[in-house]
Amino acid sequence: MKGKVVFPILVLTLFSQSDAAVWQMKQRDIHNTGRADYVVPADRQNETFFDDILWQQTTTGSFRGGGFVFYDGAGPEGADIAVCTNSWINKATGVDRHSGRLLWQDSPGGGDTIGMMTPAFSNNGSTMYITTDALPGKCLAWSSLTGPAGGFWDNRDDANPAHLALLSPTVAPDDRIFLHQWSGACYGGADDGSAISEVWAGSITGIQICYGDPALYERLGKLIVVACGRAGRVAAFDGATGEALWDVWTFQASDGSPTIDPANGNVYCNAGFAGDIYVIGLDIDGNDLWTDAKLQVHEDNGDPNQMERAQSTGCLSHDGGTYYFQTVGKQANGKLYAVNTLDGSLRWSYPTRSLAPSEMSVSCPIVTRNGVLIVGTNHSGRYLALRDDGENATLLDSLEVEQNLFDQVRRAMASAALAPDGKLYLPLRTHWTVGNGDDETPTNTIEYCLTAFDLSGCDGPVAMDFNNDCKVDLNDFAAFAAHWMECGLQPPQRCRE
Repeated sequence: MKGKVVFPILVLTLFSQSDAAVWQMKQRDIHNTGRADYVVPADRQNETFFDDILWQQTTTGSFRGGGFVFYDGAGPEGADIAVCTNSWINKATGVDRHSGRLLWQDSPGGGDTIGMMTPAFSNNGSTMYITTDALPGKCLAWSSLTGPAGGFWDNRDDANPAHLALLSPTVAPDDRIFLHQWSGACYGGADDGSAISEVWAGSITGIQICYGDPALYERLGKLIVVACGRAGRVAAFDGATGEALWDVWTFQASDGSPTIDPANGNVYCNAGFAGDIYVIGLDIDGNDLWTDAKLQVHEDNGDPNQMERAQSTGCLSHDGGTYYFQTVGKQANGKLYAVNTLDGSLRWSYPTRSLAPSEMSVSCPIVTRNGVLIVGTNHSGRYLALRDDGENATLLDSLEVEQNLFDQVRRAMASAALAPDGKLYLPLRTHWTVGNGDDETPTNTIEYCLTAFDLSGCDGPVAMDFNNDCKVDLNDFAAFAAHWMECGLQPPQRCRE
């Protein structure tokens, strides 16, 4: 933990392969659980949640929804690498996730959409995948060791590259890359190291997947692909043949992605474009989990300015008992919902004031082992840390981002990623106040920064921590200088009554 003296032998243990951290794709895994393997200490569950910035690596491009992924040991010379993409200059950046040291940065070309997607690692971490526009090939790949500068390959030789054009890749256990076509069906590609080729297609083309991504589930060694979309239906496909296994009409449109419980295959989606908001619950065979396939969790009040929209992929508590998702609204009226997965009832909703008039990618919540949720409010420009207290959510802390250069919008649109060692990753436009492993000197100017926060607390007294903030810094030396003659800081034999 912070402030402790650690001997070299312990450092080797901390970063051994058995403790390797992986956040492979958006919402972490093929199930879109958004689960972070971390327990936020009690002394971080307050207004200091976002206070400790570990490092900042500046970029020149804006962040419009693309988030971090990381894979320990997959970077150059075995570095624990974290990767994020950005718009405007359309670059991908790889950094050491512990120090922020720049490992590589380059653009593979294409348009601004590369900064709206979250990349994905192959299962062994050696290759990265992303989608973009304005190139013949829509699904791109490059080596995790070199970044795009070392060469990239794509699916430009496919008969219809747009089949693998959107959005954030989902990488199956057999390394196939699952994506979809705008307002169409889902497809799968295979990578031979020099080109990506379409090898799989879902048999139903009328799902109208737009801003969502498919979710995957393995049962008895067989892969199941689940998708939902604007047509108001949820469908599952055989991962080998593309044959439809089931097709459930809910008649409620969704721009989110399904979330699947890894323990039992239960499928959860959020839906609703016309103001009323619904949660959908199905088992892996397409049967209703509750009294109906969909249950209403919010009723529209008839005010067109207060309409909510289901566009955010959800996350699932570690015990599987609660499904969370955030809506967006044109009047900053979006909410975070917590649904009891046992019966589909609403446990609570929290007014995050999420605002997203029309965006391809919006912030999706993630959840820790002890029920702390982290989510961005999109155009409302804040990241929130909330604790699920059972019947309500408690706001722990918030972080406001700075306006973008050109449109003066405050965007908190990326989804967070959180490692088991308590490092939280977010791309922000903010003040550059902390350096990095490249020994860059911060200028306190407003910059686009890849940012890592330290959420670790302390599990006991820290030597030389005089102000009890679980770390030793200049503030502690100042406290020591001001009080060093006091009895409590002197050896007992030197103290006098």
